[in-house]
Amino acid sequence: MEEAVRLRKEIQAAGGLIAAAGSARAPGLRPRNKTSLVAALRNILAGKTLSVREAVKQVLESGYQSASPDFARIVNQTLAKSDRFERVERGRYTARSR
Repeated sequence: MEEAVRLRKEIQAAGGLIAAAGSARAPGLRPRNKTSLVAALRNILAGKTLSVREAVKQVLESGYQSASPDFARIVNQTLAKSDRFERVERGRYTARSR
């Protein structure tokens, strides 16, 4: 047990993070965004049509942060299920007019 405590301190001193048991990431490191994903996508898709891949790229470039290993899937589901977006053709979406 003492060895584990020593190693934990050594890892933290070197700038490493230690995840909680059963967790894929360290506690408290979930990104906090100023806007929701829906709002970020609406801003990006206003007046234009983009593929899911293009939307993912632009939403991340706009400063939106995600720790998801499969963020594209989350964006795709958000676009497909939200009534704020319209599917123009397969895999391409635009924001619905208000």
